[in-house]
Amino acid sequence: MEDTRRESLLVILILSGLVLLLVGTTWFNYNYLVDEVSIGGDSFVARWMGSRLFVLEGMSPYSENVGRESQQVVYGRPADPGEDPLFYLYPLYSFFLFFPFTFIANVSIAAAVWMTILQVSLLVTAAMMFRLTGWKISRGNLVLLVIFCVIWFYSVYAFLAGNIVVLVALLVVGFAYAVRANLDLLAGVLLAFTTIKADVMAPAILFCLIWFLSTRRWLILGSFFGSLGLLILSTIFLLPDWIMQNFRQLIQYYETVPLVNSINQLGEWLPGIGRQFGWGLAGLIILVLVVEWRYAIGKGFRRFFWVLNLTLVGTILAGMPTSTINFVILLPGSILIFLTVFRWWSSPGRLMLTAGIITLLILFWGLLYRSGFDWSIVSADPVYFFALPVVMIIGLYWIRWWATQKQSLPLEDVPERVIEL
Repeated sequence: MEDTRRESLLVILILSGLVLLLVGTTWFNYNYLVDEVSIGGDSFVARWMGSRLFVLEGMSPYSENVGRESQQVVYGRPADPGEDPLFYLYPLYSFFLFFPFTFIANVSIAAAVWMTILQVSLLVTAAMMFRLTGWKISRGNLVLLVIFCVIWFYSVYAFLAGNIVVLVALLVVGFAYAVRANLDLLAGVLLAFTTIKADVMAPAILFCLIWFLSTRRWLILGSFFGSLGLLILSTIFLLPDWIMQNFRQLIQYYETVPLVNSINQLGEWLPGIGRQFGWGLAGLIILVLVVEWRYAIGKGFRRFFWVLNLTLVGTILAGMPTSTINFVILLPGSILIFLTVFRWWSSPGRLMLTAGIITLLILFWGLLYRSGFDWSIVSADPVYFFALPVVMIIGLYWIRWWATQKQSLPLEDVPERVIEL
């Protein structure tokens, strides 16, 4: 009886500590936002405003009035030419994720709570990667990984902006875990929700569908298309012509905001040969992805997951329109590299990885500090655009054998039809 009481008390204390930690984190986020010293949750504001006016006033999230309201909150004025017009942009079914926040009238409070959710999502992403690989590392390395997830430049950049791509990264890991665990129905649902960020996920989703066909995972295919169809139909019921409105808004957005992709970035960096080099790089990356997709067809989960992460990196370098704020989608791949090296490599390899992580942290944060924490340089400086994807490509091929070979990964609990190479 006494032991039971102690255990109950311990659980209560732990839960109370977690609640206090979450409340304290939200309070810190709120103060950070109202001080206007950050990028201020801009991505969240646009979707919060669109969802709120849609629910409470019946205005389409894609209307110009909603965009102007968002601009007034963020800029205090209409957006200048070249500035982010803060359009809703996302498919209307993303509204289901923002709906609970529509009843919070204070935008700073809503953004602070949302930011806390994104911060927790980063830690959950790391925890699920442990479950996904089944590997064990020392407590010291575990602490290092947690710190890395929290202070990783692109993690901070994304959650300060309140960008939903942080949740998409979590959905990718959750989807992969469901695939590995044969939770096919859940896997399809999670993959369907990643279409919220189709600009980031489209090639990866195509690869997943091809792999499902090659491995005859029919239930995942049915679940994906069924879930996506349900999401679209349910929102058509709410706003019948939202697809056309969304399409027109996307066109208007890309006419207003300069297109950002690897080809244009190289063209601005090296005006003489940059665009030609960019097209060559894009062609090479596409060729590599085609080859890796071909080798992954019909193969096991390990190769599938490795190629999935390679595809997410390759999408950035292949010329797809994107933003550096979306680079947090590379977090699962970064953790995979981290775990693989610390699980299978000896001390020299681990030291090299640690030195590389510290170098990137110093580089990214150092450049931002030098600019006076002017976040606008992140989208303009080619170092922020190319350094991480290039390092990720090298890192993924560095661990390729250990990450894909059957004898390397202790996943005995996975059915043989899933892991057979």
